[in-house]
Amino acid sequence: MSSSIVNGLEKKLSGKANVIRVDLLSELGQQIAALYNVTSAGTNIVLDGAGQETYRSIGVPDSDQIIEASSSQV
Repeated sequence: MSSSIVNGLEKKLSGKANVIRVDLLSELGQQIAALYNVTSAGTNIVLDGAGQETYRSIGVPDSDQIIEASSSQV
């Protein structure tokens, strides 16, 4: 995943949504990956306040789509 894009998402969503990066090689990362059925690095997921998935993509994140999905949860 492009860290510069994710850095930009963190700035744009500051105060509106949390951007969390997960290390899939860590024990916690593996648990989170199993919980959300993540099968590859570079998976982008937006969750609502109840932890339900509202958006998913794999690969380079589309900032506009992630921002739109995140904004609809506020």
